[in-house]
Amino acid sequence: MLPAVRMSRVLDAISLHRAGRLSCVEAGELLGFSERHFRRLRDAFEERGEDGLKWTR
Repeated sequence: MLPAVRMSRVLDAISLHRAGRLSCVEAGELLGFSERHFRRLRDAFEERGEDGLKWTR
């Protein structure tokens, strides 16, 4: 998956989670991640914005 597409999907899941439409478990499943990994991404986004979501394989 392209990094830009991955970033977009993660941002969409975070926004749905913030709106109360998805739980952490559901958001993680949507992305193919564990609940714990989604929570780490969410926390990184809250602390550092989009720069917190940049990762390597």
